[in-house]
Amino acid sequence: MKLADGIPLDHPVTAYGAKVFMEKAEEYSDGRITFQHFPAEQLVSAADTFEAVSSGTVDIAWVSPAYVTDALPEASVAELPWGEDIRGISEAYWEVLQSDVLSGLLSDNGVKAMWGFTFPPARLCLGGSPIKTRSDIHGLKVKTTLGLRAETIQALGMTPVDLPGAEMYPAMQRGTIDAVSIPISSIAPFSMDELVKSVLSNVNLASGAVFYAMNDASWEKLDADQQDALTRAADDAMASLNKYYETSEQKIQSELESQGIEFFEISASELEQWREATANVATDWAKNLDKRGSKGSEVLDLWLSLMDDLDDA
Repeated sequence: MKLADGIPLDHPVTAYGAKVFMEKAEEYSDGRITFQHFPAEQLVSAADTFEAVSSGTVDIAWVSPAYVTDALPEASVAELPWGEDIRGISEAYWEVLQSDVLSGLLSDNGVKAMWGFTFPPARLCLGGSPIKTRSDIHGLKVKTTLGLRAETIQALGMTPVDLPGAEMYPAMQRGTIDAVSIPISSIAPFSMDELVKSVLSNVNLASGAVFYAMNDASWEKLDADQQDALTRAADDAMASLNKYYETSEQKIQSELESQGIEFFEISASELEQWREATANVATDWAKNLDKRGSKGSEVLDLWLSLMDDLDDA
């Protein structure tokens, strides 16, 4: 099977997710399932993975909802800001992907979600010194992706710049961007530890979402035992990656601090102002999708219900 993604081999998603998925699928199928892995956009660009798996160019692909805002805009619902429960948000996103509304939309595009997750909180990683107030970030050019993440950046007065991960290093090096909005676990794999000087650590700008989609025709070619092997392998991959992210944040921060990167926080009163500035991002996003004939409000209601369950847990 051909599996394509848009991330480096040393990225945690590969080491604790995709690699686990492939190895376990081969084990559970007694070697009847094997993979050709095309990481880091070797076969298709990150923006084109959904089209590649939908058309059958590849059997399974890593898909970032930020790149399918036309075909599947509802899939980016998990990219709302502020949540900090790493495992809870990730597991909630998998529930959304399995819901009738999302699974139906995926089926319309000839694919099924095999597994999905959210990254730890995306932090504001600056190429310069720490900031204190919103006025300090006004006009900053920030690498992000389209959709909710970009709308959050814009609501805070910054300028979103849509770039794939592979392009953020040269963009900051040239001064095209001033900062990146990524989880701290993505700083070193993309060599951004060479350029980032400070990280705002108590603001979650988004919980970036990703799912691995499989072409429906490729799935149907498998017998029941092979399908079961893939399903079990997918469960193992999600559990492995969620555990890694849940337990590694403090260690990663310490490693980055040892390299001279400064982690800082804004005050509680300032944080509340940031929250107020982004208060309408989710509802505006849903209403705009509804106007396009998409199911924005339906998916948002499901998501907010799951987030309420997390708060009550």
